Order: sequence, then C-alpha cells, then structure tokens
Amino acid sequence: MWSDVTKTPKLFNTWLPAAALCLLLLFQPGLVGAAEFGVAFESLLEEELEEQMTEELEEGLEEALEDDLEEELEDELEEELEEELEEELEEELEEEMEDELEEEMEDELEEEMEDELEEEMEDELDEELEDELDEELEDEFEEEVEDELGEELDEGGQGQVDDLIGEVGSRRTEDDFDASVLGDSDQQYVGEWLILAETKTMQLLAAEGYLFDKQTTLKGLGLELVQVSAPGSFDIDAIRGGIVEVIGSKMADVDVNHLYTAGEPDITSEGGFKPAVAMQFPTDTATLPLRIGMVDGGIDTSHPALSKSNIELKHFLSEGGRPLSRHGTAVVSLLCASDEGYTGLAPKSHIFAAVAFEHEAGREVSTTANMILALDWLSQQQLHVINLSISGPPNKLLERVINRITANGINIVASAGNGGPAAPSAYPAAYESVIAVTAVDNANRVYRRANRGKYLDLAAPGVNIRHARSGGEYVSSSGTSFAAPFVSIAVARLRFFEVENLKRKLYRSTVDLGPAGWDPVFGFGLISPGN
Repeated sequence: MWSDVTKTPKLFNTWLPAAALCLLLLFQPGLVGAAEFGVAFESLLEEELEEQMTEELEEGLEEALEDDLEEELEDELEEELEEELEEELEEELEEEMEDELEEEMEDELEEEMEDELEEEMEDELDEELEDELDEELEDEFEEEVEDELGEELDEGGQGQVDDLIGEVGSRRTEDDFDASVLGDSDQQYVGEWLILAETKTMQLLAAEGYLFDKQTTLKGLGLELVQVSAPGSFDIDAIRGGIVEVIGSKMADVDVNHLYTAGEPDITSEGGFKPAVAMQFPTDTATLPLRIGMVDGGIDTSHPALSKSNIELKHFLSEGGRPLSRHGTAVVSLLCASDEGYTGLAPKSHIFAAVAFEHEAGREVSTTANMILALDWLSQQQLHVINLSISGPPNKLLERVINRITANGINIVASAGNGGPAAPSAYPAAYESVIAVTAVDNANRVYRRANRGKYLDLAAPGVNIRHARSGGEYVSSSGTSFAAPFVSIAVARLRFFEVENLKRKLYRSTVDLGPAGWDPVFGFGLISPGN
C-alpha cells in the first residue's frame, strides 16, 4: 500500500489528511465512536476525492482549451502570414509589371520620336532638294533663252527673257518623245483595261460573269494577262473596285493599257565618242558571251555594225503594227556591234531583242500589254540583264511583272528619261527594283535634258555618243537611252562572274559626282567598270 501511495502523488495527497484525522480521533477516546469514525472518515474521503476530480477536470479542460486556443492561434497566424505573403508577392509583381510597362512605353515613345525625327529630316531634305532643282531649272531655262535670243536682246531685254522662260520650258518638253512628258499619265493609254493574275483568279472572275476580249498565258511569269475593250470614257478605279469586291485586293492587278515611247535619238553631230572611247571596260569584256535582253523598236540587222552580231529578234506588236528601226538599232549597236571600224562594248554577247515598239505619228510607241508579253519571253532566256531604254507612266501590271523578274535574279536597267530637270518620274526606271541611269558628257556634266529625282541610281556616258543608224550610217546622239547600255554591260559582266551583292558593289565602286554621296542628279555617281 505504501508503495502505491508513493507512486501516486495525488492519491497520497488525498489519503494523508484523512489518515491523520483518523489517528487523531483514535487516540482521543471518548470523542467519537467507531461508527461515527467510519462515517466521518468516509465523508472526508469523498470530499477529498470530489475536490481532486474537480481539479483534474479543470486541469483537463484548461489543457483542452489551451490546445484549441493554440491551434486557433496557429491557424490565424498562418492565414495572416499567407495573406501578407500574397500581398507582398502581388505588390512585387505589380511593381515589376509597372516597370516593364514603363520601359516598353519609353522604348515605343523613343522609337516614335526617332521615326518622326527621321520623317521630318527626310521631308526637309526633300524640300531642300526640290528647291535646289527648281533653282537649277530656272537658271538653265534662263541660260537657254538668253543663248537663243543672243544679240537680238539689248541690255533692257531681260524682261522679255523672263516672259519667254515658260514658253521655252513647254517647247523643250514637247520636243522629247518620252511618255513621261506627254501630259496627264491617265490619258496615255489605248482603249483597253488589263488584268494580271493567277489562272485560278481568272477562272473565278469568269464564273462571276466577267467577259474577256483576249486572254494570254504568260509561261515565264506563271500569270494570265487579260485585255478588255473599254468605251471612250471609263473609270478605271471603279473597275478595279468591282474586281476587288469579287476576289480581294491582292489577288489581281488592274490598270489601263498605258503607252510608252522609245524616244527619238537626239542627233548632235557627225563625230562623237565611240562606246569603247566613252568608257573603258576590262579587256575581257569584249570576249565574254553575255546574255542580254532588251525591249525596244526594230533593229536593222543588215547594218555592217550588226550583220555579224548574235541578235535574236522576236516581235510583240499590235495587229498591223509596223516597227521603226531607229532607236533599237542605235541602242543595240552600243551593246554588241562588230564592224571593222566600230565595235560595241561586248561584241560577243548574245542579244535577245524583243521588238515591242511600233511606228505611230513619227514616234516609236508600245503598250503595257505588248511590253508584258515581251518581258515574259525575255524572262525565259536565262539572261544576265535586261536593258530598257524606254520611258512612260507608272502601271500596276508592269510593276508586278518587273518585280517578279528581278526577284528571280535578272537585273533590269532602264533609262531615267529625257523630260528635263522638272519632269515627273519616268517608268520603269522609277520602280525600286530597277537600276535607273542618267547621262553625262565627257566632262562628267549631266545631260541637260535628263530627268532628275529620288529614283536615280547611276550615271554613265550618254552625250554625243556615236552609234549605228538604220541604213548603214553612223551618227552621234545624246540621251539617257544611250547611257543605259553602259550600265547594262557592267551589270551583265558582274552577273557572268556570279558576283554577290551586285547592286551594293556596283554603287560603291562609282566615281562620286556632284554633292558628296547620293544626289538626285547623278545618283550614286559615274559607274567605274574597272574598279
């Protein structure tokens, strides 16, 4: 029993007071009897047990409450910590996003400001160039008028000179045969409108009820050309809009059948500079079998300068059209003539001559449709270059054809036009994919009637150049038409040797003329074939 008591402190604490009381009662005889002692002891023991149980219950309850409280506190603390962590993460994320957004906005703002600044600078430069061109044009007109009047004007005749400037300007442009100065480009067309598109697109238009007068498959270009007769007055924009509604804006090109001219040689003298004298090429150029295409007028292949040349002719004329052999004969002689006293720049070349210009009222003219047919044929001949010594208005179909040909690796060189410093841009030279050529004399001065503008790329000899003339003669003429062949030979030679980045190397090897760098008079400068 004592061992149980020692092992149970709480029971010991309860039993000990009760035992002490019992001893006291036992040793005090007469105080209580045995029965009374038992009752008292039992009562006392019950009270002690009740108190002990109460304490244990209270302690158990307190512990349970404490545990619950601790769990609640832990849960609340965890929730608070999670909320605080989420808030901190959200704030950090928001700050990062705000910083990134600010950086993006700053970058966009900087780019916009840079673009605006570049546009403003370009506009200012364009205005300055236009002002310079206007001033140069006025000076040239005044000089020309004064030269024409000469001694007929006395010292007080300057007023008459001023009055005649406008008249001379008009007369100068009328003397040229370039279509770019014949008037409003929208009126330079025959009575047809044209569609250029893929075969499936044409089938769709036919299914929608469109009727075509003539449809030609362009095998080299992989396109279909449709010609439709038009009344004397029609709205090409309305026609284009109707087709767009049916097939979409990028499925076909629609335009009128514009007119182009090969120009009339501006004969200057009986002397002049032979091609090899006007510009020296590397000696191997005379032996290279270059493949050169050209779209021009007729060619007098019986001329002594051309009778031994390798020239392949194919005609692309209107029904009943008759070619003249003036402009084409002059241009091809600069390329490949092979006579005892006169040779072209590359006499061993194989020339593919597409005759698309015909006689009309003393001019040599062609249509957009005939030129497209000619270019389609040339695109199939594995050429090194195509020479276009022609000019006229812009045309959507012609632009698409030229872009497709150049994208396939055939460079196109075109004359810049002979409309004068104030003339509008001449096409196809003004298309971005074309190399536009102006003319200079033997002192590197620009040809007085050459076009000027942002589309010019290169300069080449084109003033007082000696060439073959139909009928067996030789004469000298001036014009950008005679400058283009020099650049065509330079391009063909680089293509023959498979030079990469051809345009870049061609432009960087020039002799800079005029203001430093590119300018609207000489482009990047005079070509330098030996450089």
